[in-house]
Amino acid sequence: MITIRDHQSGDLFNLWNHLGELRRRLLERSWAGVFPEHLLGHLPVRELIAGFSREHGRPPHQGLPPALHAQVDSELVRKHVDREGDGRFASTKPSESRRRLPEAAADLLVLTTRFRPTAAELESFLILARVLAERCEVVRDPEAGSRVRVKEPDEMTCDNVLNPADPDATYNKHRGVGYLVQVVETYSDVEGEPTGETNPDPPDLITHVAVGPMNVHDGSSLGPALADAEARSINPKVVLADSHYGSNENLEKANLQGVEVVSPSMPPKGSEQEKLTLEHFELDEDGRVVRSPLRHAPTMTSIGGDKIQVLFDVTTCAACPLHPSCCASAVDLKNPAIDTRTTAFVSERGDSETSPTNSERAIAGPRGSKGRCPGSSTR
Repeated sequence: MITIRDHQSGDLFNLWNHLGELRRRLLERSWAGVFPEHLLGHLPVRELIAGFSREHGRPPHQGLPPALHAQVDSELVRKHVDREGDGRFASTKPSESRRRLPEAAADLLVLTTRFRPTAAELESFLILARVLAERCEVVRDPEAGSRVRVKEPDEMTCDNVLNPADPDATYNKHRGVGYLVQVVETYSDVEGEPTGETNPDPPDLITHVAVGPMNVHDGSSLGPALADAEARSINPKVVLADSHYGSNENLEKANLQGVEVVSPSMPPKGSEQEKLTLEHFELDEDGRVVRSPLRHAPTMTSIGGDKIQVLFDVTTCAACPLHPSCCASAVDLKNPAIDTRTTAFVSERGDSETSPTNSERAIAGPRGSKGRCPGSSTR
């Protein structure tokens, strides 16, 4: 007898029967075939079920116990729970939001002060206290009492609470609100048609997944990804990465682990605005600028610490046709100055006839099996 909900019974119909042989074989070699065949049976389903509700699915949020709920002022319940009458939550016009925010902040201070002795361990109280600390400033006055001030946007950081229903979500001006997922997967140099079951091509497998905040730079995820791979003895020999992962620091650390990182270098600062960069100037063997793009010699050039500085004659610069796109940073000096860091010079300088372009730069290292770099795409 076969029952509908018996997961031990096989499928009566082949779910992939409508696919052709080539497509079905490609699907079976992908994660869609690997997951049910090799991974599904190892998941701790019974342990996960205990954390979910049969009626509501995902675990419900921890609410306020009835005894504490009864102590909340009825006016606050009307505005923020029942959302009825004037001044209720989420009914404010954009033109009135600046006036309503201090009122909401004052209500937040009342709630946190009232329930700190009795509800300090509740998840809902901890979120309220975090919003108050991150978005408001409490001014203590022994005579007039405590008052609260809503911080200006430039006083807040990107990792504060943006949504109490998802307090761990962070903000990035390029990506919005949410989480940043880093993924590492294997790849093969040879992409061909499936030749049969005797010698199939190895499948592309995801070897590392990490979920982090949106306000962290991508480059900081390469080290933890390689450390995770090393701990499980699946070290890649070569990692292909985009420019955010190819910093000099990452390249050096990966090389110490026997990993070659291949990535394009970051474009020089100002290149996207069609400004002159260090690549347009002639340098000597020590990294000093000796000629401008139009072959003018500087009045002074020096290297100190992690910076190089170049000064050109102001008369020469004023007559230069490239002056509108020049990268001179000092305008109050008698001589226009170009100030840049030697790290930019080290990563950008090269013989134009022999060195690779920015999109082709590769760092030498051990060769062998390869692994694709962490990426910020969600899978």
